[in-house]
Amino acid sequence: MLFLSDALGKVNAGLSGAYRASLLAFIGRGEGEAIDVGCGEGRVARVLKDCGYRVTATDPVEAFISAAEQAGSADDYKVAAVANLPFGDDTFDLAIAYNVLMDIDDIPTGLREIGRILRPSGTLVISIVHPFADRGRFVGSEPDAPFVLNSSYFGRERFEVVEERNGLRMHFAGWSQPLEKLRPRARRGHPTTVCCPNVWTY
Repeated sequence: MLFLSDALGKVNAGLSGAYRASLLAFIGRGEGEAIDVGCGEGRVARVLKDCGYRVTATDPVEAFISAAEQAGSADDYKVAAVANLPFGDDTFDLAIAYNVLMDIDDIPTGLREIGRILRPSGTLVISIVHPFADRGRFVGSEPDAPFVLNSSYFGRERFEVVEERNGLRMHFAGWSQPLEKLRPRARRGHPTTVCCPNVWTY
């Protein structure tokens, strides 16, 4: 657990200035029940608390939930996968899946489950790395450098990459697919879905 805490401390030190202010402004002040699905160590849950929500943090990895709880990230914590969230129907006013959906195998099931626990008037915020980031690259660093696709934007593709930042080596794996595949089907009141693809690098 010491290694996890040390690693997360290094990552968060680089993250705080990169996203926190813009995420606070994007979500805005609110109240009611919010859930951070796939919370990791809880950095987004802490933003939701600062926005005024009562926050439940969930993650399938027990070590992440432990780290989130140690940091006081939320009001409640549950070890749970997105496909099987242990909450009743119509429980939450806001749900956020921050860089989570591209990491799960069955996105439709996950989205249906999030829709089930959202109130009919609720809002779902999805943040992902834009699929184009996995399908191609800029050929240079010049402002007018062309972006060249290595494969089609359409369809579902597996990705696996290794990144090294600040002395940490991390393995990432998940699925790249078109944005329209991330829109949940309407259910009893059509929860508002706000999709904010990003290509931020931390």
